[in-house]
Amino acid sequence: MSSSTFDYQKFNAYLKTPEYWGKGYDPTNGQHRYIISLLHQIGWTVPKPSNKSKNLPDYERFGKWLQSEKAPVSKPWRKMNKQELSKTIVALENMLTKNYSKNGSGTIQGNK
Repeated sequence: MSSSTFDYQKFNAYLKTPEYWGKGYDPTNGQHRYIISLLHQIGWTVPKPSNKSKNLPDYERFGKWLQSEKAPVSKPWRKMNKQELSKTIVALENMLTKNYSKNGSGTIQGNK
């Protein structure tokens, strides 16, 4: 077996991972840009490897949430249509509002 042989089993396993479910950002899609903003506001971020002072969205955490019963749409982000993205946005906005009201200090803290 050569190293260039495509491994369908590994690929199919990857399609079920939170990492795959959470990735799929399209910078030309306004709904995607807004979801990225919400992830930052909620605190679902990880340090950027090349610049520790900046954070990136935690796509794996987002993917785990999408796979959970808490998400309104159980589908990888990249496969959602406009209506499904809208439902996801409303759920994330509700989480943000809930975090904001719980904290009460005017700052958002992520649930870790």
